[in-house]
Amino acid sequence: MLSRVVVTGSTSGVGLALSHALARSGTHVVLAARDLVRAAAVRDSILAAGGRAEVLPLDLADLASVRAAAHALGDAPIECLVNNAAIAGARGTTRDGFEIAFGTNHLGPCLFTRLLLPRITGRVVHLGSGSHASVTGIDWERCTQGTRSWTGIDEYAVSKLAVTAFHHELTRRLRDARSPVLSVLADPGDVATRAYRHVPWPVRVWMTRSMKTPDEGAETPLFCVRGTVEHGGAYVDARPDTTSATSRDPALGRALWSRSARWVGLAEPS
Repeated sequence: MLSRVVVTGSTSGVGLALSHALARSGTHVVLAARDLVRAAAVRDSILAAGGRAEVLPLDLADLASVRAAAHALGDAPIECLVNNAAIAGARGTTRDGFEIAFGTNHLGPCLFTRLLLPRITGRVVHLGSGSHASVTGIDWERCTQGTRSWTGIDEYAVSKLAVTAFHHELTRRLRDARSPVLSVLADPGDVATRAYRHVPWPVRVWMTRSMKTPDEGAETPLFCVRGTVEHGGAYVDARPDTTSATSRDPALGRALWSRSARWVGLAEPS
């Protein structure tokens, strides 16, 4: 049984299924979410079933909200952080002026992870996607502009490359620091969730018609949260997998770490 787990994007899809599964096993679940009405309903359903849960306001597209959420968690230990929340198909920019998918899927979770890291005692689980392998680099300039593609899917793939590269760079830094904290990447596969709600209707229907259910999609993240995993490992269908060569490139990881730190306002050693 895990003591305290923070799950972002916990009001629907994989995050909702994962939160209920953890609560059923006795874990205290922190429901980090932007929609507080939906989050309260999830909390109440967990409490009614005899579980433990609390709501944490968090908008990953707003760096001030991320900082406030990290502060609100206080100094109590966190056994696991699950960076589950993501959007796909949205167009525009975040509150801070970053491309909406890159800012929400990578920059917000990056800041949240780094602020919470001193309090994490077990592991950080990042939700990956096989789409990261469809792109071979990150155009830094486009990360600070609005979405260009009509569907937003190209930008989503870039954001998931950033998530995957961040996982690998975090792994290297935790190892260098001899930290006991593990970084793990969980690819739930293609899951029909609200993450695709911004994709234009005809494309969304075509994309999601044969996807997994949220309960099926939660199986790999659940394994990565409480199963026996390798530090720095990536998992699909609860089995080890390999991410793209681009995502494992140390040069990309260092560049992403440095730029992300500057963009979210974290000081880096000289």
